[in-house]
Amino acid sequence: MFELFMFSKNTMSDEYKPPVAGMKTRPYGLPMMFDAWFGCVLWATSNAEVTQEFTKQTGMKIEMLVKRSGLEAAIDKATGYDAAVVAAFCDFVTTNMWGLDEDDDLTPPDASAATPPA
Repeated sequence: MFELFMFSKNTMSDEYKPPVAGMKTRPYGLPMMFDAWFGCVLWATSNAEVTQEFTKQTGMKIEMLVKRSGLEAAIDKATGYDAAVVAAFCDFVTTNMWGLDEDDDLTPPDASAATPPA
């Protein structure tokens, strides 16, 4: 499961590359807090309450990436299911446990701040 984490070399460019291919969220504090964020994601994979809530909200099971036969693993990898589940789980942990970066496109703008008082 963990070979799916596509670590990108952090450069000084403005182009954002997610720490896991396919992620839709931007974790707060990256790249400086990468190790802590990654530790949070790893911890979450072993926490039953977190994995059950992830399954409840998405229908995907992160546990299935670890507990499966070789044939099932090959099929999941070939179809892209592995990468989709890992990216979705990382998005889930980032959104519900870690926190989003202020520049994240998914963060809704505060409409009241943009409108001057009458």
